[in-house]
Amino acid sequence: MQTLWQDLRYGFRILVKAPGFSTIAVLTLALGIGASTAIFSVVNTSLLRPLPFTHSSQLVDLWGRSSLFDFPNMGMSFPDVEDIRAESTSFAGLATYEYSGATLIGTGAPQRLDGAKISAEIFPLLGMKPLYGRIFGPNEMQLGQDREVILSYTLWQSRFGGDSRAVGRSIALDGRPYTIVGVMGPQEHLDFVNDRQFWTPLAPSNAQRAAREVHGINAVARLKPGQTLQRAQAELDTIATRLAKAYPAADQYWSFRAASVESDIVGDLRLPLLTLFGAVVFVLLIACANVGNLLLSRGWARRREFAIRAALGAARGRIIRQLLAESLLIALAGGALGLLFATGGVQALRNLLPAETPRVKDLSIDQTVLWFTVFASLVTGILFGVMPAALSSRNELNLVIKEGGSSAHIGAPGSRQNLMRRLLVVVEIALALSLAIGATLALRSLARLRSA
Repeated sequence: MQTLWQDLRYGFRILVKAPGFSTIAVLTLALGIGASTAIFSVVNTSLLRPLPFTHSSQLVDLWGRSSLFDFPNMGMSFPDVEDIRAESTSFAGLATYEYSGATLIGTGAPQRLDGAKISAEIFPLLGMKPLYGRIFGPNEMQLGQDREVILSYTLWQSRFGGDSRAVGRSIALDGRPYTIVGVMGPQEHLDFVNDRQFWTPLAPSNAQRAAREVHGINAVARLKPGQTLQRAQAELDTIATRLAKAYPAADQYWSFRAASVESDIVGDLRLPLLTLFGAVVFVLLIACANVGNLLLSRGWARRREFAIRAALGAARGRIIRQLLAESLLIALAGGALGLLFATGGVQALRNLLPAETPRVKDLSIDQTVLWFTVFASLVTGILFGVMPAALSSRNELNLVIKEGGSSAHIGAPGSRQNLMRRLLVVVEIALALSLAIGATLALRSLARLRSA
């Protein structure tokens, strides 16, 4: 550690003495790391971060599917849901909901709200607990007993000023009185039942409970531990076949489909986001190639210094370690500056990405993104530093000293060294072109995915 600290301090002094080279190298890496970090923050927020539900990987959406319509995700009927609830052995719980809307009147200016009618099981199923008050009970799922409402955190803050005494008060939704029984905590933007502005009990009439031909209800279920989505789907297929035979007028053309909630929320955005991330990784590799070429040129200019150090007893490994320390300093400085670029990039992406992008409102530089930046900085430092360090430290001592014997020959490359430099330039240009072509193709694929 003492030697490493020595290398870092010496490397810092060397880089300070070459401000032009250091500035160009750091800025080049900052652009590549900043772009990669900004896009990774989108990938992390939308694809990698677990959903804010208890054991979210066990949650599945249940959809109706009809051979008469070309839609994979359609609603279900209340009788079908009850049949699945009674016959399925794959689910630990099942809840229903439907989206709704209402105009809030009486607490300021009228406001149109997005809400949902939910069954009593849905909040326990998702693992959501109220910040204040309580959730709905089974007795409130009956007509005439459904005059309670649970408010979202944002609505509670905007219309009631975050007053905990709002629980128990009465509000008017579409002119009908409702009693506030609970307030939910802050929710992530998922375009799902969890991020509505209010929730009321789902209390179907007797006619709705018996209407097997009306497919308009949404359902979400939780798999039992050890159960798989494939086994649940096979079970749903068996149930659908039985119902089609038992009720041909209503269910002859209908079947059921189970899909993970995670896949439904992400939708078709997974491939475009991963494609875009691949494109910016190409950009980062281009930056590494360019900085590596700068280090090769700088190593050639310092070959006499390395020869003198070798003559004084420095082993080749010691010189390589010193050069790697300089590379890591450049990479860490580029990573720190790239993080600043990424912060502005995240803000721009929050405004530019489509509103339906999952969790776009929650896009931020979190701990995972910070670790990615550190990891990217260290990897790029090693990536663009190892080869130049190995080649720069490989000096033929006698030849270099002879070259330095006369001021007229200082810096004049020998034939072997000149050939090596030319080969390295060819390799660097080929690598940069390959990466540029890869980045261009990735961006073209992204444009096609967006247009589709």
